Amino acid sequence: MNKTLVIIVGGRSGTSMVAKILQILEVDIKGEDTVKSDVKIVPGYMEAHKDSDLDFLLASVKKLQKKEIDYPSSDFEEKIKKLSESRGGKWGIWGWKSTSSLDILPWLVEALENICIIICYRNIKAQAKSVVDWADSVKDVEKQKERSKIFRNRIEEIFKKYPTVSRLNLSFENFFNDTENEVRKICQFFNLPYKEEATKFINPKLKHY
Repeated sequence: MNKTLVIIVGGRSGTSMVAKILQILEVDIKGEDTVKSDVKIVPGYMEAHKDSDLDFLLASVKKLQKKEIDYPSSDFEEKIKKLSESRGGKWGIWGWKSTSSLDILPWLVEALENICIIICYRNIKAQAKSVVDWADSVKDVEKQKERSKIFRNRIEEIFKKYPTVSRLNLSFENFFNDTENEVRKICQFFNLPYKEEATKFINPKLKHY
C-alpha cells in the first residue's frame, strides 16, 4: 500500500482542529496530545515544528522563502522517501500542518506518489479578524483580507500546475454548525471509520476565535 502524505493549510481557519481530528482518527500526525477545550488553542498547537522528523524539510522551506535556494538539496528526495516509508501508522496516512509547505509541493510531487492537500476555508472577514487579534505584527483587517484572497488565488494556481494532487476542502463554520457531517466528510475522503470522539473536543466557544 502506498503511503499518503497529507498537508493541512489555511491559517486561522481551523487547521489545528483538523489536525487533531485526524490524530483522533489514528492518522499519523504528530503534535501536542491534548486540547483544553475550555480555553483558546494556543499559537503553535499541532504545528509542523513540533515534529522533529520534519526538521530537514522545514529548513528547506525557510531557505526557499529567503531565496537562498531554488531547488532542494541533493538528498531531499531520499530523505522524504525514507521518512514516508517510516511513517503512516495504522492507516498508511501521515502528514503535518503547515501553510508554507505549499512552496515545496513541486519537490514533494516529484518524490512521492500519493499527496493530498487539505484546505481549510473560513469566512474571509472572520479569518482576517482572527489573524489581527492573534498576530501582533498584523493590525489592519482590510489588508489581511487582501492577503487571504491572494493566498487563496495562489492555491488555485498551484492546483492548475498539479491537477493530479488530491484536495479536500473543509469549512471552518461547518465544524460548528454541522460537526458530525464535516468529520464524516474527512472519514469518507480517506476511507476511515467514523469516531464520535472526533467531534467531542470541538468547543463551540471557539467559533469566533
